[in-house]
Amino acid sequence: MDYEIRFSGLNFHAKHGLYKKEKEKEQLFKVDISLTARWDSSFSDDMKNVINYEEIFNEVKEVMESEPFNLIEALAEEILNRIEKYNPIKATVTIHKPETELSKNSDDVSVSLSKSFA
Repeated sequence: MDYEIRFSGLNFHAKHGLYKKEKEKEQLFKVDISLTARWDSSFSDDMKNVINYEEIFNEVKEVMESEPFNLIEALAEEILNRIEKYNPIKATVTIHKPETELSKNSDDVSVSLSKSFA
């Protein structure tokens, strides 16, 4: 059996982007994550039996607060690479960038990357 962990709308202010002004002034980024993991049939009410949500959040936070990435695709890929050590079967990371120049004509711009680890 499998189980899924979801994070929706993790908010970060950071300086990621291709353009100079995006690297100078912080913008809002929202991150959604979905992880699918194996459910151990010998499960007990013990943290060692599941993926620690706080550790995942801290990995995402560290990436979001790191040196600027030019592309949100690269940002999502780095988060996926960090998540791999928690042994999910599959993970999807969506980076929303609602404060781009395109925001004048849309509510949001986002990129989603998925990776299977099994």
